[in-house]
Amino acid sequence: MKKIKDWNKKQKITGVVVLSVLVLGGGGTALAVHNNNAAQAQEVATQKAHDKKVADAKAKALKVEKEKEASAEIVLSEALAKAVKEPNADNIKAVQTAMKNVKNETIVKQTTTSLKAVQSRLDLINQAKKAVADYQADAMNDTKKATAQQALNKLTNASDKATLTALQNKVTESTKQADNAKAVATASAKAQAEQAQAKASEQAKASAKQASGSNSNSSNSSSGGWTNANGSNSSGYSNSGNYAKSGASQSGSTSNAGSSSSSGSTTYSGAYGNSKEASDKLTQAETQAGNQTEAPSWWK
Repeated sequence: MKKIKDWNKKQKITGVVVLSVLVLGGGGTALAVHNNNAAQAQEVATQKAHDKKVADAKAKALKVEKEKEASAEIVLSEALAKAVKEPNADNIKAVQTAMKNVKNETIVKQTTTSLKAVQSRLDLINQAKKAVADYQADAMNDTKKATAQQALNKLTNASDKATLTALQNKVTESTKQADNAKAVATASAKAQAEQAQAKASEQAKASAKQASGSNSNSSNSSSGGWTNANGSNSSGYSNSGNYAKSGASQSGSTSNAGSSSSSGSTTYSGAYGNSKEASDKLTQAETQAGNQTEAPSWWK
């Protein structure tokens, strides 16, 4: 302190200047360091804010993606459930479309396996429907009935019970209609056969009756309408003026005296007269008449 007091004026001035320089120089450095630290802090803060913003965006995108995936899986699940419950082309197509939006390979693989089973069931259902329709169009065909029943027996899945019941009812109804038609046809054929048999029987009876009447008439003509085998006339007929020959007219009736000629003593009158020649001719004519199966032309 004493030495400082002994400084002269010039030395004091120089010392102040140096001290000022030293003080001012140190302050500038400190300010520069402070400013640099502030800039770095700002940069770090900005980077952190940016990183946070990117992270938040990624998280949000991931969340949206997960939600989208979850939604796609839900849609797929619902579509598959509908196809399993009611197999048809539209429902199967809906499942195939929904699968395209699902990225989970495990779920896609499981759904593909399930969809194949649904498609197989649909094929069996379509085959059964076609077989039943064919039988309905031709219910009298027992072969088509058997084919339809075999197709129905393949619908064993519990989910297809309603379809099976509906198709089975159609087969039962067609069978009932076919049985009724067969019964009607059988009854009609039986009635026609009975009518034909009755008609044939009536015709046979009529023919037999006609034949019997013809035989009776023939017998009467042979035994009563002409001459007896012994040359005498039967009692039912008389020769009345029918023996005129060679243009000669008969003046009376040539007849047997009574119902039959007796011992050749019949008296004749007419064109032949009572001569032996006339008697012989008459006897000859009667003999010829007795040998015929039908009346001679001169009798008619």
